[in-house]
Amino acid sequence: GCAVLAQATASLAQSRGVVVLVPGAGGARPNDFLVRNQAAYRAAGFQTVIAVGASEAARAAQSQHSGKIYAVGMSAGATHLAQAIAAGARFDRVVFVSAAYVQPLRRQSGVGAGVMVSLGDPALLPPTGVVHNSNDACVLTPPGGVGMFVDWARGRAKAQWVASTATQSEPCHARSPHGYFEADDAATRAVLGFLR
Repeated sequence: GCAVLAQATASLAQSRGVVVLVPGAGGARPNDFLVRNQAAYRAAGFQTVIAVGASEAARAAQSQHSGKIYAVGMSAGATHLAQAIAAGARFDRVVFVSAAYVQPLRRQSGVGAGVMVSLGDPALLPPTGVVHNSNDACVLTPPGGVGMFVDWARGRAKAQWVASTATQSEPCHARSPHGYFEADDAATRAVLGFLR
């Protein structure tokens, strides 16, 4: 019955590995795209850990001694994930979601220097997925940065586009195309596609 199902689920999670979810500038808030979709990763057979900032992401990577370890960074969390990788954190695969790939135009942006500057060297990247909304209107994460990053990554990164337009917030916040408002399923499926 239930005990057998729980055991099977636990064994599947062990075999799929752990996903470190690095949320955006607001941290582990319930409306963050990764936080609000955490259950989908578990349903797909992954264990999840939420890590706020580069140092927590690096610690989460170091704490996993067996099995596969993956990471997904959302918006500012993508920059934090890039910083963790540059500092030596090792992941089997990573996915950057709604990321700032180039230096943001605003100095106090919350996303730091962007993914490419934070990494410094594309050779540090494990196999990498990029999920971006073609209608992202956040000035910090323009869709045009995706192609620049994929080229810079020299074959280590592939992009998957989501197109949604629903919005109830500022362009850089969770309830907008940047945060996949009303497009959680499509965007989460795209992320999971890179992790399998």
